[in-house]
Amino acid sequence: MTNTRSWLRITLSLDTGADRYFVAITDAVPGGLRPTDLALSGVAGPDLQKVSDEGSHWFRTRRLDSRAPKFYAEFLPTGRHELHYFARVGNTGDYLATPAVAELMYGESARARTAIEAAGPASTEKRAELNHAQRTTNEVAMKTIRGLCAICIALLAAALPAQAQRVSAAAQQQAQRDGEVRVVVMLRDRAASGGVAANGRLPKRDAAPKLHPRVRNDVDGVLSALPARARGQVLRRFERVPAFVMLADANTLAALARDRRVVRVDLDVGGAGHAVAPDDSSVQNQVHQLAALGVGGAGMKVGVVDSGIDTDHADFLGRIVGQACFCSVGSGCCPNGSGSQSGAGSAEDDHGHGTNVAGIIGGDGTVAPRGALPAVSLVAVKVIDRNNRFNSTSDVVAALDWLATQHPDIDAVNLSLGTDTLFPGDCDTSTAWAQALAVAVSNLNALGAVVTASSGNQGNLGGMGAPSCVRNVVSAAATWDFTGPAITFLGCTDAATAPLQPTCFSNRTATTDLFAAGAFVRAPGFNGATSNFGGTSQAAPMVAACAAALKQAAPASTVAQRMEAMTLSPTRLQDGATGRSYPYLDCRDALKLLNPAMLNPIQLEGARPLVRPRG
Repeated sequence: MTNTRSWLRITLSLDTGADRYFVAITDAVPGGLRPTDLALSGVAGPDLQKVSDEGSHWFRTRRLDSRAPKFYAEFLPTGRHELHYFARVGNTGDYLATPAVAELMYGESARARTAIEAAGPASTEKRAELNHAQRTTNEVAMKTIRGLCAICIALLAAALPAQAQRVSAAAQQQAQRDGEVRVVVMLRDRAASGGVAANGRLPKRDAAPKLHPRVRNDVDGVLSALPARARGQVLRRFERVPAFVMLADANTLAALARDRRVVRVDLDVGGAGHAVAPDDSSVQNQVHQLAALGVGGAGMKVGVVDSGIDTDHADFLGRIVGQACFCSVGSGCCPNGSGSQSGAGSAEDDHGHGTNVAGIIGGDGTVAPRGALPAVSLVAVKVIDRNNRFNSTSDVVAALDWLATQHPDIDAVNLSLGTDTLFPGDCDTSTAWAQALAVAVSNLNALGAVVTASSGNQGNLGGMGAPSCVRNVVSAAATWDFTGPAITFLGCTDAATAPLQPTCFSNRTATTDLFAAGAFVRAPGFNGATSNFGGTSQAAPMVAACAAALKQAAPASTVAQRMEAMTLSPTRLQDGATGRSYPYLDCRDALKLLNPAMLNPIQLEGARPLVRPRG
């Protein structure tokens, strides 16, 4: 017998006979109980920890509903898992456990049990065994195949001669043809903090990342073993990414191939911004109300790695707090004519792409439509030239490395750009420059920043460029934001347009994280004006703005929780071109996941949550 206002601890137990992917457990709470405290990793309150441990750490996300709380795990290993949460008694009486429902998105059925016990003296308990439905989708199956292929690649790499693996054939061929070639040299990652570890395996996306130590001594050691002339050919070094960029001839490439400290040597490839100049998008993505909800970006800082920003535009007045440039096109495309520059004026926009993207995130509405976070501070890093191109992926790595070093309090980073080279899945281990990108992204994750990137505009249904293909980056494809007739844009034609309809030009794969409205978006423009752009470049900053707002709303949340809150959107779109289903950005719903009290305030009784019984 339990009395009104007593606290009950509810335990959900799940036994899995094999590894599971994307498990959701929904508990049907008996009438008269009101769930309040949920014991999840990083979420459990101090009162909860006094009674029991946190339970399975694999369940990292939850929805708090007054009748049916829901728990999510992206991956669940074989074995027994328990979740604990507390409910408040609204009516005196005996409470028996009612069945919970487990949805297993991949794998065979499992057995689960639920139990209710009093937080104080023991109460009546009932256990029920459940058989759970199995649901398999093409998308989930492909994600599983992706994981198996990563293992196959690692085994294959171990079987091949190490020296032949280190230097790509393309780099060797171009050096033979041109005499020397610009390459990214990736070193063995002794710290294994992100990207690819020394054993060639990818870390789990939701693993807690660690900031990579400084790499000067490691790079110096490799350079000291090269011929004297080669040591003078270094073009770019990084602070916390175990890599460097240099001009190398055939002899230098051969020396690098013999050095066991070198993991890979690849061409330093380029790419482009993902929009073309030809607003309802922010409304459809539910970022238009963030300021009214008290999460308009005050005290938050977002990095924009792009073509720069119109630094004296009225919509950004007083809120550009950092600038840098890493732009190697030609002899250098920074404002001072070199390949690197920092300080005031170093990120001045000479194209307009970056100004539009920055405005979507943080324009204050003085000239153009208001952005999602009108009070946010912006850090602009220029890597794209006046033709909306970047010459070297190492410039992008340098930008991320600079942000992690010079702005460790950064809250989100957006990259509306991508390489011309496309990948069918996660690309973290594919090339030297992709490995360097993965480490740079992991460093920012370790500092608490979500990194977002556009998926690209080549209309490829089975490939994305870097950095969107990096595992710990939130990749965004674009939908139309209006209803209209046939339209030809970015090299393809859609017979008609409608909100939530994927654009024909959006790259997407089974690993694309979500879609957001991105065609077309009016925002601040070049030379103090407004601009209209469309592309995946306009979808990605919507996601970046939401990620920063989530951190402002739930400062204790982890990067993984913020990423998952956005991809767990209840709004999904069906992509007719691929047959896949994708989540669609709903920032308001993500806020409810991480901070339910913001939209549905919970009454308190002292320091404890109180939910009044109905009626």
